[in-house]
Amino acid sequence: MRRIRIPVVLALAAAGMAGSSTPADARTPLVVEVDCSPGDLSFSCDAVASGGATPYLYYYWTVTEYSYYDVENPSSSQVSYQYQVAGSSPTLSNSCTANRHVVVSVRVLDSVAGEDTGSSAFGC
Repeated sequence: MRRIRIPVVLALAAAGMAGSSTPADARTPLVVEVDCSPGDLSFSCDAVASGGATPYLYYYWTVTEYSYYDVENPSSSQVSYQYQVAGSSPTLSNSCTANRHVVVSVRVLDSVAGEDTGSSAFGC
């Protein structure tokens, strides 16, 4: 009878017992929250991202102002203005119009094209 020798590492790997690593698709999903601090006719917002694949590459900010009269009935809300800013900064600071409802949203893209969006609303 002839003996066949199989290296232990190969045998363990075939049996699924070798050291394992976490597959790339098992990482935690990207989650984005927006923390805004309204000031006197101004605001500053921070995108707080966690999970996903760092570094976080792009932050796409959208700021929309609505008149207060339309906040109770969003389907008839009139946008006073809206603008978008794209870049690599997790912070956005800007002015806002008195007596307006402001919604700030940010879409964050991570280094493997994962993305999530967060938003915050406040009065100016």
